[in-house]
Amino acid sequence: MQVYKAPLRDYRFLIKDFLNLSSADSILKHSDLNTEDLEMILEEAAKLCENTLLPLNQSGDEEGCTLKDGHVVTPKGFKEAYKSFVENGWQGITVNKKYGGQDLPYFINVFLDEMISSSNMSFGLYPGLTSNAIEAIEKNASEEIKNLYLPKLTTGEWSGTMNLTEPHCGTDLGLSKTTAYPQEDGSFNITGTKIFITCGEHDMSDNIIHLVLAKTPNAPEGIKGISLFIVPKFIPNSDGSIGEKNSLECGSIEKKMGINASPTCVMHYNEAKGWLVGDLHKGMKAMFVMMNGARLMVGVQGLGIAEIAYQSALYYANERLQGRSLNGSKFPDKPADPIIVHPEIRKNLLKIKSLTEGLRGLMVWTGLQVDKAKLEKDKFKKQKAEDWVALITPILKSFSTDLGLEAANIAL
Repeated sequence: MQVYKAPLRDYRFLIKDFLNLSSADSILKHSDLNTEDLEMILEEAAKLCENTLLPLNQSGDEEGCTLKDGHVVTPKGFKEAYKSFVENGWQGITVNKKYGGQDLPYFINVFLDEMISSSNMSFGLYPGLTSNAIEAIEKNASEEIKNLYLPKLTTGEWSGTMNLTEPHCGTDLGLSKTTAYPQEDGSFNITGTKIFITCGEHDMSDNIIHLVLAKTPNAPEGIKGISLFIVPKFIPNSDGSIGEKNSLECGSIEKKMGINASPTCVMHYNEAKGWLVGDLHKGMKAMFVMMNGARLMVGVQGLGIAEIAYQSALYYANERLQGRSLNGSKFPDKPADPIIVHPEIRKNLLKIKSLTEGLRGLMVWTGLQVDKAKLEKDKFKKQKAEDWVALITPILKSFSTDLGLEAANIAL
């Protein structure tokens, strides 16, 4: 039995007593929010996760994604859940209002991502990567590209991916062989193969927008020669409508131990039409915007796994009967006491709980620093927030995922 209730009480405590946010805070005022609005948003997100996403978690993992004639079919119920997700505006909650978003504080997204990761991590990868792609495009692309792509990504009608790894190179992207050949119309023809592309092909959005690292002919050696390109599955017309199919395809999807409802794809680009994002040979700088967003998202995933591991273990410990309490029977009407009365069980549950709550505080604090780095007018405070985010992001990704694994092991 799957058990999950969003930890809304903890969220309220963090907002009011840890972050010390009030309706008069400048970050909330920027988004025309008060603390009551925050609670309402979180309550609605909890309903989505508990009632729509959680019931699909186990069935989605058991069914998995399938590849048919180059098209990935997602598990039963996922398309409908995604439709509900985007129609209720969740994809664009932190996106600039200029592109149709709600421009809410990023720290709210930490709570949303945690709830999604707890209830259905496979599902969360689809909109999560789109959010990261939106940020990379907004900070690096030309106005023409932003105006064409961001409104549809913000609504969730289109989704996004990032394409870094190739069959022969992962960490050392300087060895990348994917090539972008310049064309007379200002576009590029992209040729190469990328692997481990999360949600690289699926049936939930009308279009999939790939951000692809590639090198132009005669580019400098190593990572200094890498550029970033936007390569859509379907080439959009100038009015944002869907145009012709681009020359790219999903060759296969990986067979994995888990998160099977999220396809991990091998993507082939065969002179696919793409456009430069940012400056030529500055692709790593542009992609790091997306990568850092993804790192924070992965950190929150570890937190989400730790939370649902705790809740599942707590439920089981209250249901499983074995032995009697050291201090005498606690449930004399039953043949045995539930195992939660035993000190070792309580110790393990408290360990998971304490680590999870501490990590949640660190994650949401970092989310608030992301907001301050964006909105703070005082240069010293702004730089301080930027420095914190730069320092802690890779640490959080590593520590949080390790903790999620440890919590799951203890829970088992």
